Amino acid sequence: MVEEKESGSKRDVSDEWIRNNVYEALETIEMAERRIYNGCVDLIEYIQELRFGIQRIPEIQLKAMEMMIVEFNILLENTHEIVTKDQYDEARKKLDLLSLVYDSGKAYKIISNREGKIKRMVVLNPLFWKLAKSLSKLRSKMVKNLKHILFLKNMGKDKEEKGED
Repeated sequence: MVEEKESGSKRDVSDEWIRNNVYEALETIEMAERRIYNGCVDLIEYIQELRFGIQRIPEIQLKAMEMMIVEFNILLENTHEIVTKDQYDEARKKLDLLSLVYDSGKAYKIISNREGKIKRMVVLNPLFWKLAKSLSKLRSKMVKNLKHILFLKNMGKDKEEKGED
């Protein structure tokens, strides 16, 4: 009986660690997504970025996309045993393709001018925004695939009791 309790508490700790790890990874991905689309997470950050010049925002967006891809890779590998093989394989293929496109450098252009005022400038093209949209869809799909550990099982019952859909 005591061994069962210890085993149960170890499993609870493990489940809690996984839930926290997944939640934090998804939160980091969401922050990167906000930076990709807005160049910042909130207005305060935007105002702070303006001090360094508006031309720096695309560089932040580009770096945010790189960080989002890295975080997705970590999340995907950490949840490999939690999601189904089909869900993992589908996400892995999409993420590998998106990483390949990003790494190709076709979604942006870096302009350097040592003689003028602008030392380095990043220009994002339409492919960057297609990548951003695809990453957003992948994040949404990951949340759906991980809902069984992210959300309480009785949430649906609570909604039914309140009369919500």
